[in-house]
Amino acid sequence: MRITKSILIGTVSCALAFPLSAANVSYGYSADEPDQFIASAYNTTNYAVIQIPAEIAAKYAGASVTGVELLCQTYVVNGEEYNKVDVFVAEDIDNFRALTSTNSEVEGNVWNRVPLDEPYVITGDKDVYVGYSMKSKLSSETMPIAVDNGVATPYGDIMGYADSKGVCYWEHAGDSGVGNVLVKAVIEGDDLPSGEVIVLSASGVDIVKPGEKFSVSGSVFNYGATDVDSYSLSCRFDSKEIASETYADGLKAGSMAAYAFDALAIDEEKEASLSVVPVVGGNDGASVGYTLDCTLAMLPRKVLVEEFSTAQCGNCPSAHRALADVSGSRDDMVIVAHHSGYGEDNYTTDLDRAYLWFYQTSSWAPAFMIDRVNFADQGALAQYAMNVIPSPGPVFIVNGAADIEKFTNLAAERYAWLDVNIDYSYDPATRKLDVEVSGTPVKVLDEWTSPAVSVFLVERSDVGYQSGGGGNYTHRHIFRQTLTGNLGSPVSLKKGEPYSFKTSAVINEKLDAADLDIVAFVANSNDKDANDCKVFNVESVAIDTPSTGIGTVDAAAVEVTAGEGRIDVNGDFSEAAVYAVNGVKVAGLSAAGSVEVAAGTYLVKVTASGSVITHKIIVK
Repeated sequence: MRITKSILIGTVSCALAFPLSAANVSYGYSADEPDQFIASAYNTTNYAVIQIPAEIAAKYAGASVTGVELLCQTYVVNGEEYNKVDVFVAEDIDNFRALTSTNSEVEGNVWNRVPLDEPYVITGDKDVYVGYSMKSKLSSETMPIAVDNGVATPYGDIMGYADSKGVCYWEHAGDSGVGNVLVKAVIEGDDLPSGEVIVLSASGVDIVKPGEKFSVSGSVFNYGATDVDSYSLSCRFDSKEIASETYADGLKAGSMAAYAFDALAIDEEKEASLSVVPVVGGNDGASVGYTLDCTLAMLPRKVLVEEFSTAQCGNCPSAHRALADVSGSRDDMVIVAHHSGYGEDNYTTDLDRAYLWFYQTSSWAPAFMIDRVNFADQGALAQYAMNVIPSPGPVFIVNGAADIEKFTNLAAERYAWLDVNIDYSYDPATRKLDVEVSGTPVKVLDEWTSPAVSVFLVERSDVGYQSGGGGNYTHRHIFRQTLTGNLGSPVSLKKGEPYSFKTSAVINEKLDAADLDIVAFVANSNDKDANDCKVFNVESVAIDTPSTGIGTVDAAAVEVTAGEGRIDVNGDFSEAAVYAVNGVKVAGLSAAGSVEVAAGTYLVKVTASGSVITHKIIVK
């Protein structure tokens, strides 16, 4: 998992044109060149604003904002030229009121410096907002606000519009995937702050294994009005330096620089702060840090592959073959086929129809959803009308086995922090199926906001018509029934504490229970956001096999029991590993025998004939 943490201090750049009588700087967050022009709303007044936070404004106390530098788009509509802006300074945008403003004509697509008729004196005890407003019309050619393609900061990407009553509505451009607005505050004064390097952002993984190589990257700024001759960056874990880099060329006033620490490694298992600290003249500056967990607690995981396919879909048989090619060579895929996406057929259920929501656009088939993760950033595409776009939801197009393999591998790389075990009993006389899903989280992530257990019944195969495949086509992995609703039943997850969920159902008489798999998984359940339903882990078990879904070892061949202060493993096996619930291996056996352990809950993973079965044992 990659995360980014930021202090988000404003950048400062020296003005090279229109010199003022006193020292002056241009304070802003953007690059010099625009990436695109946008608007918050059409046919109304649009705003582009930057914020000088109070803690930085304090360093400029007594200086004055004397003007605004901006780059925007001007345009002509019906012979009328739209090239006027209002530049302003405010102290609050929630209750917006310009404290000083100036109307001026500007030139499009170049930087303009507009002096304020009345300078604003920075008191240093409050936030300062600097920006401009300009009207837009009803076409893209009239969108006035220039943004860059850098990493947006909440202080540098503020946009908004005014409605017919003059009420302003605000947003952050970064939320739409663009950068910062091209706006700078011209600050003049006799005692401006000297140069100081601060770390603006740090991005890297927040979970890593001991000894595993990883990288941390980000950016630094000199927010002062003078150059810094040289500086160093120190990367620290748990306050101990693990890497450093010296930049002898220094950092000019108002400039930004990127940094990267590559091939970092941590040897000890520990959860602590990783920070990047600027060092100038032997003194530490403002740093950025985030929590990094160096651990071996990861658990084995499988990947939930959900396919959208119908009998009417003539292209679906080729997708079926591609899926079989990929799944045939690996044992970590649990497959469920939803018969929806391109019409319906005799297998379509209410849940299959409801799952069209995951497309977040018009539906098509064949289509895939893997662990309910949106892989748009990794190249996943979706069909929209006659176009192909980055997938807005977790459902995406596949162009063959290579695509399925690629995205399955990406899902398999996600660490699993809980196990999913399936125990069941089935009464052939009443056709009643009782299912218990259980496991133990070894870590609970912040993103697990609404965890839920889902239990499906999936038919392994059935013969019927298929467009492109004829009337004697074998359909596989057919979703038949949910025992837990569309998005599962809520479950409470706490680190180190076992969870358990029980449910039951009577199997439809038209179905052969011996041809059904129980598929169980734990996932986020957010019915407001299709991209916030990621699967944490999944398991499956055939109803006609021993009632455990953790492996395919004959349960009768291996016996795992708990005694007082010990665990006994007997039977024919090649390896038995004993793990604490935090994922740490505490003992191992290569032949039948016993191991001494402290009281507690353990997972015993037994390997026999190339397969694995896991037993949960409580030792008293």
